[in-house]
Amino acid sequence: MSDLRENVRRAVAGDREAAAELLTPHLPALRAYLRLQASPLIRARESVADLMQSVCREILQDLAAFDATDESSLRRWLFVA
Repeated sequence: MSDLRENVRRAVAGDREAAAELLTPHLPALRAYLRLQASPLIRARESVADLMQSVCREILQDLAAFDATDESSLRRWLFVA
């Protein structure tokens, strides 16, 4: 848990490596989730990669508000935010 909190702290401070360490393990599941949940209308206008990029950008912008308890809480937050 301390590694997660430290990575969150570093990512909030602008450390790209820490941000990548936080998000990379969750990207395959996020891709699958977006592919299944995005409506055909949205997918016709935006690629799944573009949607993923938007989600990750929003997550990183709001990361300071995340209460880092464990990896599963990060995953839940990623899919809800």
